[in-house]
Amino acid sequence: MFLPCLTFDSRSYKIKVVENNLLEKASVIYADWADELKRLGLSQPAVLFLRALTPFTYLFAQILYFSQPLIGSLLQSEQRQALITLVEDPVAYHKFMALLNRIQEGNHD
Repeated sequence: MFLPCLTFDSRSYKIKVVENNLLEKASVIYADWADELKRLGLSQPAVLFLRALTPFTYLFAQILYFSQPLIGSLLQSEQRQALITLVEDPVAYHKFMALLNRIQEGNHD
């Protein structure tokens, strides 16, 4: 079943329709990243880094787009797109931050 979701593309300044399936995959990837950061004891530094990055998200997203050939060898396509979405989309950013905070507090589902 196709349930559309609207997201804002900061590169083209247009609203685009994204399948919920892609967003669900990104949510799973974010949960995996948060669990791994917690396991490594890096969840607090990750929160601090993401908060410091907030004013520069557009620039960081452009760097990620520009460096996709290099990142492509390090991350799978879905993970790469999830990272770019995390930086570009304020909703995804805030959800990931909330997930990191929940995991730090030990309330992860």
